[in-house]
Formats: sequence, structure tokens, C-alpha cells
Amino acid sequence: MTPPVDQPLRDVPVVITRARAQADELADRLGALGARIVVFPTIKIVPPEDDSPLFDAVGHLAAYDYLVLTSANGVDALRDVMQQAGVDPATVPAKVCVVGPTTARRMEDVGFRVDVVPDHFHASALIAKIEAMDLPVAGKRFLLPRGDLARPLLAKWLRDAGARVDEADAYRNVPEVPPPDAVEELLALPGRPIVTMTSSSAVDNFVAILGPERLAEFAMRARFVSIGPSTSKTLRDHGLTVDAQADPHSLQGLVDACAGLGDGVRAEGLSS
Repeated sequence: MTPPVDQPLRDVPVVITRARAQADELADRLGALGARIVVFPTIKIVPPEDDSPLFDAVGHLAAYDYLVLTSANGVDALRDVMQQAGVDPATVPAKVCVVGPTTARRMEDVGFRVDVVPDHFHASALIAKIEAMDLPVAGKRFLLPRGDLARPLLAKWLRDAGARVDEADAYRNVPEVPPPDAVEELLALPGRPIVTMTSSSAVDNFVAILGPERLAEFAMRARFVSIGPSTSKTLRDHGLTVDAQADPHSLQGLVDACAGLGDGVRAEGLSS
């Protein structure tokens, strides 16, 4: 039986490795395509060990020319600290630069106007966008609320361009430890499951959770879908095949990449 054209993932097991608190949006989008959703979080988002730098920065937000947010997690942390400090977004004159539409929507929900969103959703594209818009950088003050595993590319480029950059840990990525029965259920998934990866840390933790032998056996039939180049590289570094990569590098791009695999996955042994 041929699946409906609008449900290319009908009955296909799709594994979500994002933090449990972040899984719903991706699950909803994949579920709408008929996927059998398996939430298997490999990371948790927790507060930073020291939140005083972010509190200090929020206390002086009016002094910044730019706020740069590279994830929705950073937005959530910034919002929480602003609420605790009694800072109204309307009083913050800084321009807002973000990586991706989800982060942009989250900042708008907080009450900010977003000024810069790149066409592709990664740090190097944001750099290119700032250059293309000819935004003044030298001598300007930037605040980057970020996760503990954030890559240094953006901050380094800004400093090299003469900016004053304050980085403040907003959250930490820590490994999630799933119960043994969750691992067994994952390994027992039928057919050719699709595994979605939205960060390098999710990949690292997934590999650590399964261990070499179980990972090798599971990877023989699983399909791995990455949200972008960095995550794809981490998959390959672990010896795993990247069967699809999101384009653009966003949640919707990830969903579309999964949908593109759907028919092939079904054809290789999943019952209709």
C-alpha cells in the first residue's frame, strides 16, 4: 500500500535525541508526516555553574550595541535573568542578531525586535550576513549569551574585527542517562529507523550511551540525519554514515531531510 503523499514517514520510527524539554516541536512536525516518534534524549539543558556573568551583563544591557543569540536555549536563559533582574526589553537599545528562525521567534516572543537573521543557520553565515549588511563592528560592544560548548568562531571573528565582546555562559549541555529499558527499546526498533541529530554533543552522548558493539549493530540498519555540517562531521568522526543533512540547517530543514528518506526507509523492510 502506497503511503499518502503528505505522510512520507508513515509508520517509520524516527528517533529524537534532543533534550526532552526541546523535543515537542520536532516531534509534532515529524508526527504530522506519519512518523512513529521515539524520544530518546541524550542531553539535558541545565543552568551554568556560575550565572553571575550573565546577571552582570543583564544589569548593563543598555551599554551593549548588539545582542547575539545562537540558540533558543540562550534566549530562554536571557529571558529568565531579565525577568529576575526586572529589565524590560523595551529599554534595551541594542540590535539583535540571531542564528535561525526559531531563535528569532523566541526573541520576538520575549519582546525584542530582531535585526539580523542569516540565510543559512550557522555562525559563519551570521558573520557573512553582518558583513553583507555592512554593520559597524569595530569599537562596538557585543553580548553573547551562550552554552558551555559554544564554538569560538563568532566571538573570535568579532574580536578580530575590533569589537568588544562579552561572553556569558547561559546554560550547560550535560549528558542524559536513559534507563536501560529505553536503550533496549531503541535497539529493538523495527525496520530502518531514522535517528535525528541536532548537535555534536547529542552525537557524542548517543555514541557513549550505546557503546561500540551495540552502536555498530544498530548503525548497520539505522539512518542518521544531521541538522548541519558540524553535526555531520561529528557523526563521521564516530564512523557513522550521514544519510541526509538538513538544508537549510533548521528544524524544518531536518524534517524535510527525514521526509526525503522516508520512502527509501520503508522500501528497505518496514511494513506498510
